[in-house]
Amino acid sequence: MSEPKKVDRRKFIYAGLGAVALIAIGAAAYVAMNPPVVTQTVTTSTTSVVTTTVPTTSVATTTSVVTTTVQPTTTPTKEIVRIWSFPLTTEEEHKKHLQEMKTAFESKNPDITLQFEVYPWDGRDARMITAAAAGTAPDICYLNTRHIAKLSFLGALQPVEDIIPKYYLNNTYPLAIEGAKGGEHIWAAANLISPPYVWWYNPDIFKEVGITPPTGPDDAWSWNQFIDAGKKLKAKGYYCAHPSKPSVVCITRPLFQQAGVDICKQGLPFVTEVMFDNPQGVRPFKFWQDIFHTYSIMHPLMLGAKPEWNPERELFAKKEVAIMLDNVLGTYLSAAKANVNYNVLGFTWCDEAGKNYMTGDVVPGYWGIFKQAYDRHPDAVKRVYQWLLSEEGIELWCKWAGHNSPYKTQDGWLKGTPLYENNRVEELSKWIPYGSPEWGNHPAANDMYNILQANMDAVAQGMMTPEEACKDAAKKCVDAMKRSLTL
Repeated sequence: MSEPKKVDRRKFIYAGLGAVALIAIGAAAYVAMNPPVVTQTVTTSTTSVVTTTVPTTSVATTTSVVTTTVQPTTTPTKEIVRIWSFPLTTEEEHKKHLQEMKTAFESKNPDITLQFEVYPWDGRDARMITAAAAGTAPDICYLNTRHIAKLSFLGALQPVEDIIPKYYLNNTYPLAIEGAKGGEHIWAAANLISPPYVWWYNPDIFKEVGITPPTGPDDAWSWNQFIDAGKKLKAKGYYCAHPSKPSVVCITRPLFQQAGVDICKQGLPFVTEVMFDNPQGVRPFKFWQDIFHTYSIMHPLMLGAKPEWNPERELFAKKEVAIMLDNVLGTYLSAAKANVNYNVLGFTWCDEAGKNYMTGDVVPGYWGIFKQAYDRHPDAVKRVYQWLLSEEGIELWCKWAGHNSPYKTQDGWLKGTPLYENNRVEELSKWIPYGSPEWGNHPAANDMYNILQANMDAVAQGMMTPEEACKDAAKKCVDAMKRSLTL
């Protein structure tokens, strides 16, 4: 593997002009019969010339011309630090809180302008790589684990171990730090830890249909129990739903883990073998076949759902969906003023693998620095980055959306707020010990997710068998891994 090429540092040269010249010119006058006059001309600036006529009583006088160049008054140029972000809830709400962050930072740092740029979640992976290749990447960007591995391998990210404050290293949960490590470097710093992605349910519909929900991890549902409940709901006209693309990744890897297997080994040295090309790896595809094709308990809009629409939340609010997977459902329903009850159903587990493999996704979010942009003005980027990682910066960034802080010192910060009840934090806390940090520490992670989801969709539509989908996905993932390491 060749060493990633480093980007040459570009230096800006600032120049100011300042000079003062003074020239005096003398001339002779003559005596006349009438009282003489002297004309005195003074050049005061580049924009005004004043001429005055004054009487004189001396026999001999002098005419002086004074030329002065005035140094222009300049206003210091403010540094602009660009930050790419993606909506944590609705784009409108997100932008409102970004403005609060901008105001808070600039009030303490008047020489720097924060420029937040908000983009859709869909297509963000290609947008980052394209911008890095074109030299138009932002200074700082919101990343997930799979982006960190890819971008750091390509040499696009700036290592941050010498930039992040000691406070971060001493107070952040280890899982968040580990997710951004690669080799000897830390490539990004966590800015949030999402609540776990759990199944939610409508208690009113459950009561109507006659379904008893689990009370906690001790009596969590297996896949078969989930399917049985889904069949009862469908008989009454209700459906289940999972996160729409691209957030569907938050169910993909947990299904493999619940089946007793994983996608591949993470971290350095990066491997080119998968771990799911076996009977255990077929299980997630079989489950997907059951819930979509065999029993059709998932809402039809979950196949080919338009990114950014998040139809599952809207369908839950309309009471078309009675079970769905999400992490901040309460925040959405509260903002939408939806008249619908909801509660935590929890994680599930695969009957064949056993309950010991029960888990779900817990997603750390990160701030990463693009090396090209950092090299242009490192001091300004460093100041912004360290403020973003301050307790103030973290709180303004994600608390309003119902996410958890990466800092142990801010643990339980939602208590006493409407968000605590809206997001059922007390119930969610029962499931957190069973959660797993989002997978993706491999340069091919995003490509592999797309391959797995495409084959799961093919199974859902009856186009492939679970065995065919597993074998085909394994081969394509290996090819993607090899390709990613030769770039």
